[in-house]
Amino acid sequence: MDRSLGYSTTSDISRIGTAVQRRIRCRLSAWPAKAHPAPARRHPWRLRSGRDIMHAMAKILILYYSGTGNTAKMAEMVHRGVEEEGGVEVGLKKAEDTRLEDLLEPEGILVGSPTYYGTMAWQVKKLLDESVKYHGRLAGKVGGAFSSAGGMGGGNETTIMNILKALLIHGMIIPGTPSGDHYGPVAVGSPDGRSEENCLALGRRTAALVKRLFG
Repeated sequence: MDRSLGYSTTSDISRIGTAVQRRIRCRLSAWPAKAHPAPARRHPWRLRSGRDIMHAMAKILILYYSGTGNTAKMAEMVHRGVEEEGGVEVGLKKAEDTRLEDLLEPEGILVGSPTYYGTMAWQVKKLLDESVKYHGRLAGKVGGAFSSAGGMGGGNETTIMNILKALLIHGMIIPGTPSGDHYGPVAVGSPDGRSEENCLALGRRTAALVKRLFG
């Protein structure tokens, strides 16, 4: 052993090494712990891998008021259209049975109303007026509307446009169509074959867009 290095025996080297390790541990324990950023919140429907390989299906709510049953028939047709497209969950609710909180969960909301004096029924208007409670919380959802009336020129389109204006103020996305009923399906009296096809188309295109945006 080279005495010039200050080491006399192997046991001396071992003791020095142990002392050095102890000192290093003491210094490390005295250092403040390094702050690490909190892990990013994962989407509640996604796997922990972060990959979009599995998540709950997006949802569409069809809410409506129907005095004579005609708008209810249209709502059922829209419901079938959503089911035909597939890939999303869909629910039907009467406007008077719909809670404001029911508007928060679905990614798509379709609203149906008969035409009363050129606009929507008060049951639908009341729900939309009170939805101001969640103003801004519906932004980015997909929306649409449909209406029935007692006669030609009875105000179907003004009813639909009034509903759509409320949805637009919420920041919702409203897809039109280049064919058929551009703003949304209409019916004169009981919905006929033409009205049925437009209702089915509304359901299909809404489901397709919801899947594209949220699927």
